[in-house]
Amino acid sequence: GLQAEGYSHKAIIQSKTAEKESVLPGVHLVTSLAKRVMLGTFQGRFDPQYLQRYLDEYVFRFNRRSCRAVGKRFWRIMQQAAQSAPVPLKNLVLEPAT
Repeated sequence: GLQAEGYSHKAIIQSKTAEKESVLPGVHLVTSLAKRVMLGTFQGRFDPQYLQRYLDEYVFRFNRRSCRAVGKRFWRIMQQAAQSAPVPLKNLVLEPAT
């Protein structure tokens, strides 16, 4: 479908490149770490309807991976939780796709 829109696809097989250069090194890093979280933390048992929530949690953890003050991090999370409005359960649970 993309070729009809004027896009061309050039496949680059990572394992067959001469210099092992990465086209998108950051994407490969984040994707592999996200898969590791899915298989390790959730042990492969995650529901697709909650995928966005799982990825949001991963982004939260990834962005704070180099934080040195764990106590301050916990304090900031508590401050944000206390200041934000409560979210009804119906807004947290997605309807299953039909």
